[in-house]
Parts: sequence; structure tokens; C-alpha cells
Amino acid sequence: MSIKKEKINQIIFYLGYFLLIITIMLSRVPLLNSLLFYVKILAYLLLSYNIILSFGKMKFKSILLIIALLLIAGLSAYFSKDTLPIRLIFIILSSRNVNFNDFIKKDFYLKIVMIILVVLLHYIGLTNDYVMYRSDGTIRNSMGFNHPNVFGFHLMIICFEYFYLEYKKNNRIKWYNYLFLLVIGIIVDYFSDSRSSILAMAIFALLIIFMNSFKTFKSKKITRKTCTNLFIILAIFTLIFTFLYRQNNDIAIFIDKLTSKRLYYNNLFYTNYGFSMFGQEVITISTEKARQLNKVALVLDNSYIHLLVRYGIALFITYALLFKKALKNTIDNNKILFLIMITLLIFGLSESNILFIEMCPFLLYFKTIIFKERGK
Repeated sequence: MSIKKEKINQIIFYLGYFLLIITIMLSRVPLLNSLLFYVKILAYLLLSYNIILSFGKMKFKSILLIIALLLIAGLSAYFSKDTLPIRLIFIILSSRNVNFNDFIKKDFYLKIVMIILVVLLHYIGLTNDYVMYRSDGTIRNSMGFNHPNVFGFHLMIICFEYFYLEYKKNNRIKWYNYLFLLVIGIIVDYFSDSRSSILAMAIFALLIIFMNSFKTFKSKKITRKTCTNLFIILAIFTLIFTFLYRQNNDIAIFIDKLTSKRLYYNNLFYTNYGFSMFGQEVITISTEKARQLNKVALVLDNSYIHLLVRYGIALFITYALLFKKALKNTIDNNKILFLIMITLLIFGLSESNILFIEMCPFLLYFKTIIFKERGK
């Protein structure tokens, strides 16, 4: 591909991706609802065109992998009646000529601008906010987003992107970088009280401190195996404790209380739906909708059970293999991204946002695996 065509390809990708992000982050602005539908259609058209434009000379293995991914994504989207698998593949396939580091930098600034915009709209009363109250009276505000946890997640991702860019720039993390993390943590705690995001940022900070002994850590075979297979390990961990909960195990019941009934909902959805190869339509009722309808909420937050129940075993295996390969690639060549992915997988025990590429930009790294990009 010529340099000029590659540049056009990148511009179309960013335009389509940015439009898609805008539709997601402004989804709670009622005045824009009708307009955002057409913006989303335009975003998909641009990404679709970019996929066709970017396909040129390609390795045979990559072609087979892409066909397999399209087939799995298509079947999963059809049976689940959900577009997540298609959105994942669309964005990844259309990003073939996009530099990952450049993408994270642009996404970082875009997310900052969009969060500031949404919060400003929130304060002038143009957003449909979701306000929750904990049992101890703590007020949780979504600040113009779909849920307080979504606001917390966006800020957490911005924090991870900041650390990624700083490490790439300086080849180390400086003491004042932690001030940024502390400020983000305080903001999340004060406005949305998103405990999962705060805990994830704390884990990430500890992992970075531990990074100083990274060479010793990498040299141990058992730790390498554990980390590169963390996706499947955490999935097995989730399944074991879900089944223990079914048996009224005391430890599982304690964990369920500690995690705001996550095991209860894991068990409920497994009992009602079970697992299938390509997923199925799943009825959920958000806590906001449940309150409006005076019904019991039906939420499935654990990423691993979410994948197995709603999107199927095939897509679950796809995520597992992509994460495994990504962790193998980054453990030696990209320490900061490796730590971010480890943190995201741990975060996935309590939230499913890590499955959505529009919310979790680090999933774009999967393109280096699909397109067999070496040395990236």
C-alpha cells in the first residue's frame, strides 16, 4: 500500500472510530438521541469502507484467521441479538494500517475532551443522569453517563492510557505520575464511588511498583505460564466459585456478599440460560430500569460468565486465545501494556466493560496478532 493510500486509510479509521465514541459517550443527552443514530450509521459505513480499502497483500494464515473471526462474530451476533462481536471485529479489521501507540495517544485526548464535555452537559442539566444510593447513604452519580461505574471505568482507562504514554515516552514511571492516578482515584471515589475501578487502579499501581523486579519475575516459568493464561485461569476461578455458591458453600457466600451479589447473578443466568456454542438472546434488567419498573434487577457483570452465557463458547475461546497471545507478546516487549492487560483481566471479574472495544481501547492490540505484525 502506498504512503498516500495508507494515510487516507488512517484518516477514515479515526473519523469512523471517533464518531462511534461520540455516539457512546453522548448517549445520555436526550436532545441528541435522533442525531446520534445517523452518526453511528455513518461511523459503521466509514469503518466498513476502510476494511475494504485496507485489504491488500496479506499472509494466508491471517486471511484464514480473519475468515474464522468473521464467522464466529457473525454467528454470535445473530444468536445473541447483540452487535458486540461485530463491533469488535469491525474496529480491529479497519485498523490494519493504524499505529497502536498513535491510536492510544489520540484516544487518550479524545476521551478527556469527551468526558469534560459530558460533565459540563451534566452540570447545565442536559444529561439524563442516573443517581444511585448505597445502603450507607453514599450518593453515586453517573455524571452524564449510563451508570456510575461507566464514569469510573472511563476515568480508569484514561489513567491507564496516561501511564502507557508516559512509560513509552520516558521508558520508566516517575513519582509525579502517581499523582495523576491519585487525583483520578479521588474523583472516581467522590462522584461515582465505583469500587471496582478504584481497586483496579490500586492493583495497577502495585504492579508498576513491582515492575522494578520484572526481570526476575519473567525468568520463572510458573509465573510466566500463570500470567499468559490468566484469562482462562480467572474464568475457571469464576466457574468454580459460582458452582460452590450453588452448593451454599460458606466461602462462596462470603465472596458473593463482598462482590455485591456477583456470584448470585452468575448462578442465576447460568441456571436460566446455560452455555451455548454461539450465544443466545439474554434478557437483562439494569438497576436503573428495575427501579423505574419496580422489579428485581437482572445484571451480569462478570466478563467471563457474560461471554459464555450471552455470546457463546466460540467467542469466549476467541477472547481467551487473543488475550493469551497478547500477553505472550507483551511480557517481554511491552511491560506497561502487559501490566495493563493483567489489571483489565482482574477487573473483568466484577465488570464486563473490558469486552467492549469502544470502551476498552487496549483491545485494539489484538490487530497485531490477527495481521501477524512483528516487533510491535
